[in-house]
Amino acid sequence: MNFAPGAWKYAILPLLAAPFAIFVSVTASLVALAVGAGTLAFFRDPERTPPPTGVVSPADGTVSVLREEGDRVRLGVFMNVWHVHVVRAPFAGRVADVEHIAGANRPAFSKESDRNERVHVRFETDSPNLPSTGEESATLADDGGTPGAAETPTASPAESDSDAEVTLIAGAFARRIHPYAERGDGLERGDRIGHIAFGSRVDLLFPPAVDIDDIAVETGDSMTAGETVVLESPAGTGLDDGRA
Repeated sequence: MNFAPGAWKYAILPLLAAPFAIFVSVTASLVALAVGAGTLAFFRDPERTPPPTGVVSPADGTVSVLREEGDRVRLGVFMNVWHVHVVRAPFAGRVADVEHIAGANRPAFSKESDRNERVHVRFETDSPNLPSTGEESATLADDGGTPGAAETPTASPAESDSDAEVTLIAGAFARRIHPYAERGDGLERGDRIGHIAFGSRVDLLFPPAVDIDDIAVETGDSMTAGETVVLESPAGTGLDDGRA
């Protein structure tokens, strides 16, 4: 079994204390052992295999947020202490930016959690698992279908440089966010991008081309990071390797 970084830092003390605690009482020894074993369980990091196609959930847990924000769709997955806390890339792309924002530590399932401490991992992606934008199609048409024309950014300087964003949000109990990804990293679908110690919430802000009716899950659905499809691939993509 693999464990996320930091697991032994939290688990080693109660595990080492367990044999000595037996001189106090059997109960104390069992409690220390349970705390150590439970901590390792919280930090478990099992292997995941993405399905052949589709955008996958970035986190284990339950869908707690599904809403439109302007021309974007936000999907939020709430993780409790029993879920795996490792966060994964929902699609292939390049990390455009990683930003840490200090904030409160409200319960991750509450409305106040929007002001919690968080880490934004912003992606630039041309993954075929995502629908293409109308602007890209129009650019190709205007340039006679020349592929190089689509590579020129059309967004204004005031707009975000990223196509999508995964946000790791701390909660009342989870106060340690550990991003693995760094700016410039190239990630495949299902790759690990970080973890949140002991549980919280992970949000996926889709590119503007995604409509809320395209989302394949609903509020209350159970998610498995790197495996549950939250957005089906556009028809005719012909994907067969499961990595894009």
